[in-house]
Amino acid sequence: MLFALPQVSLAATFEITPKDKPIETADFRCVLPDSVTKVRGVLVLVPGAFGDGRNMATERDWQALAEKHQLAIVACSMKNKEKDWSYQTAANAGKAILSAIKEFAVLSKHPEIENAPLAFWGHSAGGQVAYNFTLAHPRRVAAFTVNKGATYEGGSPSNDMLKVPGIFFLGSKDSKERVDNITNIYEGGRRRGAVWCLVVEKDEGHGVGVSKRMGYQFLDNALAARLPGGTPGGGSSTPAAGSSPLSDFPDLNTGGRGPVSGGGPEVKLNDLPEKDGFIGNLKTGEVTPGANGGSRTGTSWLLNKDFATAWSDFVKK
Repeated sequence: MLFALPQVSLAATFEITPKDKPIETADFRCVLPDSVTKVRGVLVLVPGAFGDGRNMATERDWQALAEKHQLAIVACSMKNKEKDWSYQTAANAGKAILSAIKEFAVLSKHPEIENAPLAFWGHSAGGQVAYNFTLAHPRRVAAFTVNKGATYEGGSPSNDMLKVPGIFFLGSKDSKERVDNITNIYEGGRRRGAVWCLVVEKDEGHGVGVSKRMGYQFLDNALAARLPGGTPGGGSSTPAAGSSPLSDFPDLNTGGRGPVSGGGPEVKLNDLPEKDGFIGNLKTGEVTPGANGGSRTGTSWLLNKDFATAWSDFVKK
């Protein structure tokens, strides 16, 4: 019997263990698709606690996203000794990620990688790394995912962090600690006007659930709006054969401008004013234009009308 194999894009791959690493294990698979001529951003993929997420760098869906937005990919394997959770902090995991990106820029002969904006997807502890990094380096992050993690670094998010689009996932059947911590962080940010969205998976515990599919779509939309020099609303990346369909989560078409520094030449990301998006009621799924104002309590901020419709449909299921 013959099988048709799906096409996999050619890409340069680098295995990097940073010389400057503050944690016991910090190994990275860094991928640059051949079609990416000038890197506009870096997609950072982080697994759950003590996991090895390096294979995510070669998954076809993530490579399709990278090709569409001209991204490099950095997939992580990070840990300290067993039960030492301190590796997830910005001072540890964050420093290791930045060290790997710096070496990636040299090895790939793409110096623009070193100061490129970052977009994070992670599950569980990976979502904690994403939040902690954004808390410490908000002007470096284009968008981030918080996904069923339990513990986060303290401190109130800065005004700069509130401007970074974020999507938060929680499973209603997950542990009380995870549900409460994510809810408290999210609600505190929204009350202050954070451009953040919450997805509550009603029958999900701690599993990945819809977070890859919706997180992928969210990052696709956020990158289209945030990265300079692009065309917002350019259409969804094509998912790999056999993966979850993404067509029910269309692209967005919005954005202003705002400065972001990557620790070198300034990178200017587009700003996403709260009034230009849509507001979704977390209980009913009803959506209203952001320009209408109103209470932020119990709401999601949604990227555009199409995204708002998809989010609303999910909430109402």
